[in-house]
Amino acid sequence: MNSQPSQHGSEFNLQIENKSKESAMKRVTRFVGVLNTLAILLTTIYFSPARVATVSAASAAKVDPMLTTFLSTQAAGVTTPVVISYNHQPNALDFTRLQSAGITKAYVCRQLPMVIADVNLAQISLLRGQSGVKSIWANRLMKTFTNAARPFIGVNALQADSETTSRNSGLPVSGKGVGIGYVDTGVDATSKDLPLGTKVVQNVIQPLAQGTVGLGELGIGVGVDISDQIAGPDGRPAYVQIPYFENQQMSDVESGHGTFGSGVAAGLGVNSGGFYGGVARGANLVVVNSGTDSGLPLIAIIGAYDYLLVHQFDYNIRVINNSWGGSLADSELLPDNPINLATRAAHDRNITVVFAAGNAGTAADAINPYSTMAWTISVAAGEKQGFGTPASFSSRGVNNGGSADVAGM
Repeated sequence: MNSQPSQHGSEFNLQIENKSKESAMKRVTRFVGVLNTLAILLTTIYFSPARVATVSAASAAKVDPMLTTFLSTQAAGVTTPVVISYNHQPNALDFTRLQSAGITKAYVCRQLPMVIADVNLAQISLLRGQSGVKSIWANRLMKTFTNAARPFIGVNALQADSETTSRNSGLPVSGKGVGIGYVDTGVDATSKDLPLGTKVVQNVIQPLAQGTVGLGELGIGVGVDISDQIAGPDGRPAYVQIPYFENQQMSDVESGHGTFGSGVAAGLGVNSGGFYGGVARGANLVVVNSGTDSGLPLIAIIGAYDYLLVHQFDYNIRVINNSWGGSLADSELLPDNPINLATRAAHDRNITVVFAAGNAGTAADAINPYSTMAWTISVAAGEKQGFGTPASFSSRGVNNGGSADVAGM
């Protein structure tokens, strides 16, 4: 028996193999052709003008409508202070892009991903398309909220409660060792109730809070010129940290609002024999002057939050108090609003952020919008009788059980 393979059989097998390979190659070629066709179709659809416009609009930074409303009424080239928020900490590339838009001087936050600068309407159009820019916000003026009463809030009962004292290592609750960041008009640390160094462990003035006045109903703070404040060498671009003046005896020069609130929070009560001591007498205060009787400008509020985050562990800051706010508007409820970004950053670093609900009554739109964020606590004024019931003048909003998060001072 011939054990050698047949030559004809080998040729036949080779022909089959060649035909199979040829057929496979044709199938692969057809398949690749189909893929190419699909790719062309998908590319045409994805990068169609309508699609590109949609993607571009979706990726553009959010712009405060108040800002465009204001600048559209001004002469070409008129500038106003704004807060530019990024989705990352601004770097050299971002500064180069700012220069390309003609923005050569700005304050740069150390902890918050934000830049404060003067811009005009044309520059806003350039900025909103730059990579990494989340939002561009007007220098809105916030109103201070002064309480209409000092109702009973249960502090004495809390401090006398034996169970609470037992759970607190046998010590009455006083806030001892806790730092309270106070963003307001400042504080008079010459007061015996609020002495500098022991009670007010830091009292800060920042230039961003000075010289700002309101501009009509728009509520935009004007009068602060960032470019004039920053003296760049020989006119060259300058992107610098926000300046602060620390250890001030007096930072609440004309208002008294911040001094009053600081006393309510943690004052010693020396001037009243202890009768009007603060809620947390053992706590320390870190006060950053952020405005005047005219209001608190956004740029100063951002400056204050950045300072408190930088020094969080220096003063064991566990709480930030905000007895100010704005009116309810969709633009202020946006998470990309710089104040909401700042309060979220504080919350994410284990700082409790407390806001006044406002004193504008029961109207649905009266609630302070910054107090409604999921990461902040909204505090209403409470009735003396009926614990947990907001006072008649206190704001409360809607769809939250008929009251703010906490009824208190």
